[in-house]
Amino acid sequence: MAEKITQTVGRDVLGQFAPDFARYNDDIIFGENWNNTDISLKTRCMITVVALVSSGIADDSLKFHLNNAKKHGVTQKEIAAVLTHTAFYVGWPKAWAAFRIAKDIWDLDDDDFGMNEEPDLEPDGDMTEDYPFHAILEFGLGDFTDTEYVCKVSKAELKLIQDAKQRKSAFDEDDKCKGLYARIRQEIHDQEEERYLDMMYDDDSMYDEDEVVPFDEIIFYVSF
Repeated sequence: MAEKITQTVGRDVLGQFAPDFARYNDDIIFGENWNNTDISLKTRCMITVVALVSSGIADDSLKFHLNNAKKHGVTQKEIAAVLTHTAFYVGWPKAWAAFRIAKDIWDLDDDDFGMNEEPDLEPDGDMTEDYPFHAILEFGLGDFTDTEYVCKVSKAELKLIQDAKQRKSAFDEDDKCKGLYARIRQEIHDQEEERYLDMMYDDDSMYDEDEVVPFDEIIFYVSF
């Protein structure tokens, strides 16, 4: 069954200020257009990135769709080729701006880590096991948080974790866990970023915006 794309950011941000725009964003663009199966989600992601770059957009919209492209299987080599090809037609500076964002999303060794390909695991069905992971965010010297997340893992992935623990290997350093680490880290990273943005835009927040470390400067770890 194809993945169903859902979106609520329109109503979350503009539900009261511009309800029609919010509805078009959530129900039409994402609810209908993105769920059209005539082309794959991976292809649709790359088309969207090219359209934004062509328009000279290099803000959070492009960052969102680059992350979305990675999520749906676009590799580091593919995004580099797409942006290079696009540069010849829409302008070198536009591609440069996009590359600056893309470099923060894809690592050079993403393809080797298997982040955007099917994990090389036993075909044992859906992810049915709950497993606690810890996300550690370091905001500065001696200023960090440690939060527990329960994520779904397959039985084969659970065995990888158990074997790594027996070898006393760190989650982010164990060669056999690289693909799993990348998936769990991205899943928790997205949740943490959403929580961070909620905090920043919460009128009742006790944080001084000028004193809060930008999310892209926070050092991020995951452990099991």
